[in-house]
Amino acid sequence: MEPVHYCVARPPDEEQIILLLANVFSQPEPPSVAVGLSFRDMEQYLQLVAPRIIQEGLMVLARSIETGELAGVFLTDDFACPPARRSRPDQPQVSAHIVYGGDTR
Repeated sequence: MEPVHYCVARPPDEEQIILLLANVFSQPEPPSVAVGLSFRDMEQYLQLVAPRIIQEGLMVLARSIETGELAGVFLTDDFACPPARRSRPDQPQVSAHIVYGGDTR
């Protein structure tokens, strides 16, 4: 196992975070598979909630010490309070999940 270091997520990390979590939770995660969430559904949901969660310092990252590659994400939020809905009709109707991620290799 590669050693990792932990840090609080910053706005420049957002794109990598969204890609990792959307990949992880649109494929093997049983609740997501059960309700048919696609990569795009998860990506849109994370684009909605990630900026605020990052801004509030509620996301911790694990990065490879050797390569700096994102290896995991610990995301915390009050998922009982859904994010404000966008006015776009293509807004995904994603149920809140406690989202965490790991290496997609």
